[in-house]
Amino acid sequence: MIEVAGSPVKALIDTGASVNVMGVQQYRRLQPRPRLAPSSTKIFTYGSRKPLPLKGRMAVTVQADGRTIATTFHVVDREADTLLGSQAAEELGLVTFARCIPLCQINYILREFPELFAGLGCLKAAPIKLHVDKAVKPVALRHRRIPFHLGPLVEQELANLEEQGVIEKVSGPTPWVSPMVIAEKPKQPGKNCLCFDMRLPNQAIKRERHITPTIDDIISDLNGSRWFSKLDLNAGYHQLQLVEESRYITTFSTHLGLQAPEIRCIIGSGGIPRCHSTNLVRLTKRNERKRRYTPQRPKTTISRFIPRLATLSEPLRALTKADAPWAWGSPEEEAFQELKKALLCDTTMAYFDPVKKTKLTIDASPVGLGQCWPKKANQVGGLL
Repeated sequence: MIEVAGSPVKALIDTGASVNVMGVQQYRRLQPRPRLAPSSTKIFTYGSRKPLPLKGRMAVTVQADGRTIATTFHVVDREADTLLGSQAAEELGLVTFARCIPLCQINYILREFPELFAGLGCLKAAPIKLHVDKAVKPVALRHRRIPFHLGPLVEQELANLEEQGVIEKVSGPTPWVSPMVIAEKPKQPGKNCLCFDMRLPNQAIKRERHITPTIDDIISDLNGSRWFSKLDLNAGYHQLQLVEESRYITTFSTHLGLQAPEIRCIIGSGGIPRCHSTNLVRLTKRNERKRRYTPQRPKTTISRFIPRLATLSEPLRALTKADAPWAWGSPEEEAFQELKKALLCDTTMAYFDPVKKTKLTIDASPVGLGQCWPKKANQVGGLL
């Protein structure tokens, strides 16, 4: 319930509306009744191409929860609910929008721990042991030749890996040998990715079972967090060491001879810690001289964190229907660009907290069904 021009009015907050709207019958119940001015604004209901019939607009004061603002209401010339738009609702403190938050400053961390962000580190914990099934017969596959022009580049890369302690030369009997394949990195011209065909050795390795947390598990653990940092292991596949007796099964052939990895990683990226400056410093101190990280700008790339996803993607999803003709026009291009912006935006959302009071609101549009779980946020005194 709000007060419009001194009269109590039951209103619905519509955060998707850019204007405030009131039906003509509700307008006639206002005491005193404000004078209407002509309105040239065209207001459309969602998905409609026909504007609402307007009787006029009025400048009024609106009061709610102890706050008073001056705003404009457009009066619809028919029976309609009173809608409070997003701007007025936010000014009254009835809703709070989660917008981009500033990123944690990493300059201090980079200055204090420069060795963690250069070169290649190695985990100082117990080396990794591969459990090999002795019943599987070892296989030595034939060597795969590489193009002559790639020879110097491959030799340089092998030398770098050997110098960093990632691989080592192999001599003596080698029951397992896997071939090496060269692939150029598409985003780094002139650099090559050394790939190894380990399909047969993988059949002989007994799998250890680990429960992988889902995104829902991670989000639940992050409940209440407001600041985050992301640490990504630099060349994470190379930062866990193999015990010496497990290296033989990883032997691979090159035009320079046989090599075997000393290091093999089963964890590809760092975790996302609950972060503020103190925790980040503690984390870097704990991993000092152990791991090497790559600082990155966080991006949201999960569809659940894209506001109005159904609406934004509707022109593109329409093209995927079986009977839809292919036509790329302005609506499709605009939708494509808006989705790209949404994927790169540092949008924040509230996490579900079973302790706080929750209200479920569901609304349908011509292209999708949306739901909102507003929760009472003590920090701002409104709904988040």
